[in-house]
Amino acid sequence: MNIQIIKHDGTPEYAIIPFDEWEKIICRMEEMEDIRDARNISAAIAAGEETFPDDFVKHLSSGESRLKVWREYRKFTLVKLAKACGVSIPAPPNRVFFVHLSTTGNH
Repeated sequence: MNIQIIKHDGTPEYAIIPFDEWEKIICRMEEMEDIRDARNISAAIAAGEETFPDDFVKHLSSGESRLKVWREYRKFTLVKLAKACGVSIPAPPNRVFFVHLSTTGNH
């Protein structure tokens, strides 16, 4: 490696290296960061941090209702979710209402 050292008052202040060497150093630093991140993630998972399957992540980012995606992922029905939140949901109508439209034109 061809390094030029620039000194100020006899003390090294700057190091100048060829650009291709600089790019190699940056690439290696990024690889080391990736390795560190992978180790941190592995440690977090080993400590019990929750992970999510690929399908769940795709549904979550698909534009579908996020609440619905989470509810289904957690296997909650609407009723179970409402109970867990301490609220109620309206009951579905149990009667059918008929509307009579006059055929005589008098409304």
